[in-house]
This record gives sequence, structure tokens and C-alpha cells, in this order.
Amino acid sequence: MGNTWAILTKEVKSYLNSPVAYLFVAAFLGLTGYFYFEAFFLRRTAELRSFFELMPALYAVFLPALTMRLWAEEKKSGTLEVLLTMPVRNLELVLGKFLASLCLLVALLLLTVPVPVVVASLGPVDIGPIIGGYLGSVLLGASFLAVGLFFSSMTESQFVALILTWAVGVLFVVMGLDFVTRLLPVFTDLSLYSRFDNIARGVVDSRDLVYYISFISFFLGLNLTTLELRRWR
Repeated sequence: MGNTWAILTKEVKSYLNSPVAYLFVAAFLGLTGYFYFEAFFLRRTAELRSFFELMPALYAVFLPALTMRLWAEEKKSGTLEVLLTMPVRNLELVLGKFLASLCLLVALLLLTVPVPVVVASLGPVDIGPIIGGYLGSVLLGASFLAVGLFFSSMTESQFVALILTWAVGVLFVVMGLDFVTRLLPVFTDLSLYSRFDNIARGVVDSRDLVYYISFISFFLGLNLTTLELRRWR
């Protein structure tokens, strides 16, 4: 656990020392506030459903940028070989980097808390969907991060990792859109968006939780496999 914590703190410091991270946060919060409050003042209703509906699209655009460098930069600079020769298990490396990106995501979501506070001051709101919305946002975001971490481990190019993560993330979101599920109902159970939509409505079903945990574990497992193969080359 100590090694995981060391990797986590190293990556978090790397985020905090990069001006790109602050631009990322500012852009995400700016777009979230703009799109939500523009629609909010048109509807004039104190509800946050449309706020959380923004998350899948914003995640697809922004989250690949959080993970694209995590392994690709290590490979390009040659420091990955050094990491693999140290007395650190591959699982600790993967978890450390994943949890570091997840910490930044959670911090980002915490910065959006003033939005429901402002809305609640304007009228009564249902707390259930707000809690569900944030829970769903964390799980959906963690899924994107797991995908991004895997693709970052597959290439030295941050741009390639970015595009591949974006493509897969968009695919799993689009699969849950109404016009797709009407044509192919099986995609309802496979889509990240469909599961997120259930939780964001305040309906926390154990099947949705198991789906997200399985999805995240699968891609982290793939990441672990790429490191194991590289260690034994």
C-alpha cells in the first residue's frame, strides 16, 4: 500500500505542478456552468437533472487529457523501464496512477458543488437525484479514466492515447442513446450512459454498481497485463 501511495502522491504533484491541469479545471467548470445556467434561466425550474446530463459529453472531451500522459510519457522518456526494475508491483503502479487521476476528478466534482447550492437557494430541490448524480458522475468518470490509462500504456504517443480513449468513451456513451437502444435494445445493458442515467435519477441499483466496478476492473486488468508483458520482454 505504501508504494501505491507514493505513486499516487507523485502523480498528484505532477498534476498540480502543471499549468495544463489548471486550464483543464477552468475550462471544465466554465463550460459546465455556462451550458447549465443558460438552460436553467430559460426553464426557470430548480432542478439539476440537466446539469448531470452534461457529464457524459464533457467527460468524453476532457477526461482523456487526464490519462493520456500517465504511461505514454513514461515510455517515451524511458522511465518506465526504471519503474519496472524497482521493487514495486505492477498492481501498485496501476492503482497509484489510476487513483491519482481519480483524485483530480473528485476534486473537480467538488468544485461544482456551488451549482446545486445556488439552485437550492432558488427553490426546493430533491436531494436524492443530486446524490445519485454525483455518485454516477464519479463512477462514469472512473470508467473513462480506466480506459484512458489502458490506452496510455499501449503507446508512446499521448495524442494516440487521447484519440483512442475518446473513441471508446464516445462509443460506450452513444450506445445508450435512445435512438440506438430502440434499434438495438441489448446496448441498454452495455452502455455507460444508460447505467449513469439510472443512477443520476436517484435510482441506485446494485446491478449498475456491479457493471461499473466490472468495467473499471476489466480495463485496469488490461493495463496490468500490458505491464506484465513489458516486464517479461
